[in-house]
Amino acid sequence: MAKKKLTEIAEEYEIDWEAAQDFVSNNLVEEMVTGKGKNTWINDDGQGIFEDMIPINILYRGKVVQLAPNPRYVLTHIRELGKKVPVKVPLRFSRGLLGKIIHVEANNKGETPTYEYRPTKMS
Repeated sequence: MAKKKLTEIAEEYEIDWEAAQDFVSNNLVEEMVTGKGKNTWINDDGQGIFEDMIPINILYRGKVVQLAPNPRYVLTHIRELGKKVPVKVPLRFSRGLLGKIIHVEANNKGETPTYEYRPTKMS
């Protein structure tokens, strides 16, 4: 890996540029960063730290076991987590997903993860 522009890194991790700039100023040492403003470059070591510290979305598979009281959610058992979690689904799909295996994306950006349904291509 070579140096990479901070704007490209922020776009890859789907965070805004200001948040990425705050992360760089608080967590990386001066030798890892060159340039300033929108022309900031991060070297290999800084990119590794950035990758380790930024929460990413994780994709799981799970079986829908029951409908939640809110029709926009279904309760899905995810084997990797070992528990049932509420998954946000489109309202038109909620009743039709009961008993099916679905893909669930965990958004880890907040204190507690939120789970959303991710449609996949049929192969």
